[in-house]
Amino acid sequence: MASGRDTYNQVGRGNWEPFLWLSAQERPRVTTLEQRVALLEAEQDVRDLLTRYAYAWDSRDIAGCVGLFAEDAVLITTRGTYEGRDAIRDNYEGMANGRGRGQGEGSVHRPVNVLVRVEGDLQQAWLTAYWHVAAQVRSLFGNYFMRLVNTAEGWRIADCRIAWDFYAKHELPTEPYPVIDNAK
Repeated sequence: MASGRDTYNQVGRGNWEPFLWLSAQERPRVTTLEQRVALLEAEQDVRDLLTRYAYAWDSRDIAGCVGLFAEDAVLITTRGTYEGRDAIRDNYEGMANGRGRGQGEGSVHRPVNVLVRVEGDLQQAWLTAYWHVAAQVRSLFGNYFMRLVNTAEGWRIADCRIAWDFYAKHELPTEPYPVIDNAK
């Protein structure tokens, strides 16, 4: 499997190219049980990082969210390109504080169809996934494409592209949702 930011930049364009490239990458062929367990653990750690990212952002834990990125990470969104943790922090703080249209709202991220490939040396991984965000007055759908690196801190996002495929506004309910308490 090719590695690094250059490969990320080459295959990370469009909605389908990252998925098609990543789905064509085979898992490393490892021979020992220890190697297989290490590979499976690394894949799960990468999946967990994506879930931690979604929960951190949705709870507006900016430090927790930004801490999942490598120091020299690059984040590409529809709002712009952010290089390094400080720029990434500024982006998320601005969104959390509502410095842009539709921002500052609560949200719930639902990453699905997660595809992970960890390279054989367990130092780099690739991830693509769909996401759905339900926010207060809108719903969004899109995809993630990430390159992750295994650091002394654990797995961290080195490159991340967050693309939107669909955006829909909706009205807030006028009455509170009923609480269903069927736990007995």
